Amino acid sequence: MINNDRRYKEVLGALSYAGISNSPRDEWMTMPDMGFLITQKFNQPIVVLSTGLGPSTTYFPLCGPPPPPSISPLICQAYVNDNHFMALDLKDGCPIPPSCNLWRRHHREDADS
Repeated sequence: MINNDRRYKEVLGALSYAGISNSPRDEWMTMPDMGFLITQKFNQPIVVLSTGLGPSTTYFPLCGPPPPPSISPLICQAYVNDNHFMALDLKDGCPIPPSCNLWRRHHREDADS
């Protein structure tokens, strides 16, 4: 999904940032790249609610079966103040944003469920 060297280096730089203080803007997480990486790492959907980062979106893992029922059903992050993410707990049954269009094009069949 990352189709050029420049973008690949940007995402890699953000993933490998090891500073102690605030990271520079060019090292921040970006969506949808990081959304898909987070879902794959934790095998859970992630909901990103946003007012300045683009549309609110739900990201699903691109491959593999869903997590077992004992695992929390999803991760929710809100992008706030145009500069950071914070974790949210959503109420059971609340609506979530639509899936990222890239998931429909790039997911494997075993992720359909």
